[in-house]
Amino acid sequence: MLRHRYMIPSGFYQQMWCWDTAFMGAGSLTSLPSAPLYLADAMKNYFELTDAVTGELPGCVTPNGFSPTLRHAKPVLIWAAYCAARASGDFAQYKPLAPKMEALLKFWSSGRRFDAATGLSVWFDIMETGADDLPWYEPASIHTPGWTEEKDAYRVAAPDLVTFLVREHRAMALFLRRWAEEEGGGGVTPDVAAAIGAHNAKVAALKVALNTHLWHWADEAAGEGWYCAYDVRTRSQLPVRTYQAAWPLWERLQGSRAQADAAVRALLAPDMRCASGVRSTSSAHPAYSNTNMITPYSNWRGPVWINVNCVLAYALMRNGYQAEAEALARDVVRVLADDLRANGEWHECYHADDASVYLAAPGFLSWNMMGAELWDNIVARRDPMALDD
Repeated sequence: MLRHRYMIPSGFYQQMWCWDTAFMGAGSLTSLPSAPLYLADAMKNYFELTDAVTGELPGCVTPNGFSPTLRHAKPVLIWAAYCAARASGDFAQYKPLAPKMEALLKFWSSGRRFDAATGLSVWFDIMETGADDLPWYEPASIHTPGWTEEKDAYRVAAPDLVTFLVREHRAMALFLRRWAEEEGGGGVTPDVAAAIGAHNAKVAALKVALNTHLWHWADEAAGEGWYCAYDVRTRSQLPVRTYQAAWPLWERLQGSRAQADAAVRALLAPDMRCASGVRSTSSAHPAYSNTNMITPYSNWRGPVWINVNCVLAYALMRNGYQAEAEALARDVVRVLADDLRANGEWHECYHADDASVYLAAPGFLSWNMMGAELWDNIVARRDPMALDD
């Protein structure tokens, strides 16, 4: 099933997962010399397995076939491929796969995946985000009694999905330009320029939709606000304070400086910021929990996650909060180092209120690897995953 090299989280997980691979590879391009090769090949596996007509692609794959765990791969594949190609200088390796890449993007703008009224794409269910049980609405996941696809699926739009799609369209536009330049001749042709323009227009539309529907002012006069989820079925925001507020800042999608400052304050407030990093859900929320339990997916209701905190550190740095970015990077590195000293391995997430408690999936070797180069990157004010070409 997998014709090329691939990357797995190890430990509890022996499958290739879409966003694990993207962050593990793209976040380790400096610290792990083999990362560009393995990341590039892993993305080829995903692109080759994509349905060229529908763009359908399950998010979890094994050498023996697809896993039904994730209905569809998260839109993190094109930008991860671009990071790998940029690191090696080999952009041409993906040119034959361009139709599959475009099909992946079309998937998110069609059918039940797209809400025309808001211009937002939606997750199939909350588990598909990876942040399985964020307490946005009930029922919280497909595994909750009473959940039905007809009633509960395709209704949650969220800041992570918007940000990922923006990055996919930006990366696709960059690929098109690189391929045109490498082919020589007259450079970017009118047809290629039009295709690049279409992707850039989609980015602009997504930014407007994000700031129209997913920005929540709790008290605009006091500067209290954050990015949150939105239920396209009820046409209402789901204003729980979670780590999701960080994603748009990473890609600098905020509509104003006031929004950026408010989102940072929300993320660094005492109910979110702890000694180990930033919690996945506000400690003030009734569903807040650090229970060491993967099923039924409670481990995003509070614990600290390394991928989220690394992205947030880069987001802080990219928005001028250098001191806060360095403080967060120190905490992330300390948590990982303490785990290695205490256990000789890493875990999938970490208790937000007791730094000595390590949660879920011992032996987890995945996006935790982003911590290996986080400090050096933050000090150098460098984001290896930035699409600023």
